[in-house]
Amino acid sequence: MKYSIIISYRDREKHLSQLLPVLQKKFQDIDYEIIISEQDDDKKFRKNDLYNIAVRDYAKGDVLIFHDVDCVPDENVTYE
Repeated sequence: MKYSIIISYRDREKHLSQLLPVLQKKFQDIDYEIIISEQDDDKKFRKNDLYNIAVRDYAKGDVLIFHDVDCVPDENVTYE
């Protein structure tokens, strides 16, 4: 089983740099991909559109995980 972790993103470099290592460690023994779906304009943030585009055009996993860039999971969080 492969996991697709989809992160909606705009102008949060600090959050992304904190989140990615945690996810990489948490999924180190599992088949996964991380998809960062970025909005690069100054209009209203369209989180759901970013998720939909990522799933439609990029996700290859059997399980989809929609993740906020500013929520870093602790060691007790599972994605089962």
